[in-house]
Amino acid sequence: MLLIPGLISGSIYALLLRRSKDNISALERIIESLVFTFLIYVFVSLTYKWEPLAQTVKVGEDITYKLSSNSNLILLTLAYMVLIPSLWGAVVHYDLHMKLFRFLKLTDRTSRDTAWDDVFIDEKKRYITIHLKDERRIAGWPTYYSNNKEEGFIYLTKADWITDDNEYIATDSHGLLINKENIDLIEFMYRKKEIKDE
Repeated sequence: MLLIPGLISGSIYALLLRRSKDNISALERIIESLVFTFLIYVFVSLTYKWEPLAQTVKVGEDITYKLSSNSNLILLTLAYMVLIPSLWGAVVHYDLHMKLFRFLKLTDRTSRDTAWDDVFIDEKKRYITIHLKDERRIAGWPTYYSNNKEEGFIYLTKADWITDDNEYIATDSHGLLINKENIDLIEFMYRKKEIKDE
């Protein structure tokens, strides 16, 4: 019962990071749940008088289980169960903690699994031009992309085929789903502001 808040927080954190079950071992999940449980109880005790949500009560030789009826404690625990993994998930997603470590010259790594994720998360507000292996080119807005390196799908909206004469021809479709197996390279285009600044 004591670990339930941490287990739920761990599940919320995993959802936010879009991690696959293969990327984290059972031991890592347990450690993560223990850390979240500890943090939840620390924050609850700092902001309210903490007591276990479930207790065992021994009366004579009988042992009974008693759930807390303190609604403030329950609501505060629920709030921290959602708030703590949400905030930490945002820190990890936006690579804030690793930016600090890179600034301090402690590492040159990011918090993400692949360069694919790094580029698409950091440069998501750019139009891209995809060069296909059959030498065709298509430009568009990367609305969705796979974070699974084995899939590598990109969903382009506002897509235009680019001719050899650099003319843009609209696809007249909502979007195109392109598999990485068909991609030779991807260009990330300048924003208008960046062109003016040069």
